[in-house]
Amino acid sequence: MERWLLAAWYGGHSRSLLQRLFTFLVRPLSNSTARIARRRRARAALEGRTVGDPPVPVIVIGNLTVGGTGKTPLVAWLAQRLRARGRRVGIVSRGHAAGQGADRGADKGKPRRVGGLADAAAAGDEPAWLAGTTGCPVAVGHDRAAAAALLADEVDLLLSDDGLQHHRLARKLEVIVVDATREPLLGTGRCLPAGPLRELPTFVGTGHVVVFNHGAQDAAARARFQVPAWAARAMHIHLGVRPGLVVNLVTGESRALSTFADQAVHAVAGIGHPERFFAGLAATGVVEVRTHAFPDHHAFTAADLAFGDRLPVLMTAKDAVKCQPFAAPHWWRVEADVVFEGQDGDRLLRAVLAAAA
Repeated sequence: MERWLLAAWYGGHSRSLLQRLFTFLVRPLSNSTARIARRRRARAALEGRTVGDPPVPVIVIGNLTVGGTGKTPLVAWLAQRLRARGRRVGIVSRGHAAGQGADRGADKGKPRRVGGLADAAAAGDEPAWLAGTTGCPVAVGHDRAAAAALLADEVDLLLSDDGLQHHRLARKLEVIVVDATREPLLGTGRCLPAGPLRELPTFVGTGHVVVFNHGAQDAAARARFQVPAWAARAMHIHLGVRPGLVVNLVTGESRALSTFADQAVHAVAGIGHPERFFAGLAATGVVEVRTHAFPDHHAFTAADLAFGDRLPVLMTAKDAVKCQPFAAPHWWRVEADVVFEGQDGDRLLRAVLAAAA
């Protein structure tokens, strides 16, 4: 169903008659979603976001759309660079326990600390990966303001992985990550369920940063990209979240992805936009990428990865934290490299530091 909806939203002229009919019939629901989101944002602005206002500055890195945009690797990049600048950084997230529903990822919504990679089943794959990768304290909870309160005494800056529409959590800056590999960029341009939008982008202005993730697109595709009108007044940051080093799940051996060039591999992704991961692998020279897409936050079992051969199995780092307990010697996680265009990384870091001053 998830892939069917994505095709209905982003398929353009290739959509089936049933998909076109679906997006037409649910337009009234989409209009209601847009109105509710607009009212919530307006109410938060009117109240000055005094409810849930933590004692330390918060930077929200979020999505306009459902599905993956590459924001979690960006959160990790920011956390590591801010720590290098001497900031005491904490991270908050909603948390998604694989296969148990979003709220179960934080004990049915109750805020809790994340213990690291081993905590993926209870806290969620992304928070566990962030805790293990960045070394920062991480807390999850349906109420991100309550999760932030768990960390406020030991940090001087909080990054919120998602939460753009969670207005109870006051924020100094909103960084909006957009998957620039999709075409059309925002699908049908409508809110759920007729499109992928959580809210319409009409609120985006000079006080926002819009990050366009171009993945592993080639120069020709990048040259065709144009900043959309709704983001014209925001700061624009361009980057690519691309496959980097690969690490064996059993031995811990690291190697360059190029060592898998000119051979066949199985590629596994249980993320919001698995095709971006598959395309990134193919762009590195892997001659045959046998793709296996799973739902976002999928609860993997060993049977899911039993493909009947000994070809290398490459998976995202987010998926690897859930597969580690039953890993096989030919399974590898692919680290995500955040590669900025020009000086955009420095520009983004300066914007975050200025907002958090």
